[in-house]
Amino acid sequence: LIRRTDTGWIPVRLSEDHKPTRKDEQQRVIAAGGHIGVDRGGCWRVVKPRGALHDLKKSLKDDQLRKALSTTRSFGDVELKNPPIISSVPEIKVVTLTSDDCLMVLASDGVWDVLSDAEVCAITIHPDHKSEES
Repeated sequence: LIRRTDTGWIPVRLSEDHKPTRKDEQQRVIAAGGHIGVDRGGCWRVVKPRGALHDLKKSLKDDQLRKALSTTRSFGDVELKNPPIISSVPEIKVVTLTSDDCLMVLASDGVWDVLSDAEVCAITIHPDHKSEES
């Protein structure tokens, strides 16, 4: 959400990323029977159970990467939902919109992994709306 304030436009985060680096998500995934590991590129991944537990610092093997995901919640990825390692149940945050709210940006982890909330705010607000008179 992008909101106008006395000092300009600010991003208001409406959700938190569901990543394997979050301690609460790690606990949920492990409790569901999944494993969490780091691939050779340093990306944390959720892995379907396949034998022994993986050390978090150990690189995943190439055949395991085919069944790995860098998010802990997803609508698709049926293979990781039986057993239910990946959840499609969202975390919900209720926000009352005000007349100062300009727009909401809905994007996937492909955007949020690369851009910060402030960068998305700067990109989406038209230059004509950046002045305090607008």
